Amino acid sequence: MKEKAKEDKEKEKKDKDKEEKEREAKLKEGRNKKEKEDKEKKDKEEKDRKENEEKDRKAKEEKEKLDKERAKKEKEDKEKKAVGKPDKEETAEERAAREKALQEEKAKLIDLQKKIEAQYARQEQERLEKKRAKKGGAAEQAEDEASESESESESEEEGEPAKKQPAEAEKEGEKEVDRAPPQEQPQASTSGPGDRQHMEYKWSNGDRYEGEWKQNTMDGIGTFYYASGNKYVGEWKAGNRHGKGKFSFKNGDSYEGQYVDNNKEGWGIFIFGDNNDRYEGDWKVHTL
Repeated sequence: MKEKAKEDKEKEKKDKDKEEKEREAKLKEGRNKKEKEDKEKKDKEEKDRKENEEKDRKAKEEKEKLDKERAKKEKEDKEKKAVGKPDKEETAEERAAREKALQEEKAKLIDLQKKIEAQYARQEQERLEKKRAKKGGAAEQAEDEASESESESESEEEGEPAKKQPAEAEKEGEKEVDRAPPQEQPQASTSGPGDRQHMEYKWSNGDRYEGEWKQNTMDGIGTFYYASGNKYVGEWKAGNRHGKGKFSFKNGDSYEGQYVDNNKEGWGIFIFGDNNDRYEGDWKVHTL
């Protein structure tokens, strides 16, 4: 009996030891599995992090590249615009068309000049005839001839001033014409188109205007004689040189072309009086 009890006790102990070992083995297996899963998860997270960093790096490099290309393009456009470089080379057909347009514009200006000179020759003749009729014919004619002879003599004695550059001459002309019209309304000598009138007015400083007049200011076609010896013949608008006209300087220089609000703007020709050198082309405000 004692031996059987002892055997049973030993068997029970062996069974418990076996169960304990099996439990420990299962726990160890569970720990190993958990550690493996954690490691795989950590490795995956590290891989994803590196991939995202690589993507960010490439995106940054691409952005820097695009920024550099954009800055380079803007710089080239700015330089191209500054020097007036065309986006593409002008073809022979385009050059011929541009030159033809310039020639046509030049022909129009020459035609306008002839019309202006013819018109003012007629107006001057009418004015002289009215003065002769009013003051007595022959006496007035003698007075006019003496006055013209005296004016020519003074012009010959004055001589030519120092040579100016186009920009300087332009500023001089603009300064001279930049004045308000007279406060009093001069009497018109003849009627013009619409509500314009033809009149002659002389300022106290010696400047003189002959031409069309509207709303107490120079408007239409007219000639402005400056006391300095300069002269402008052409179109006016609201007291300003505006349209086609010719400005002749006392030193022999001249500009013939387009004006906008007293400024040379559009197609025109500037000729130096001493050597006939010229600039011919498009003008903008304060530039050749």
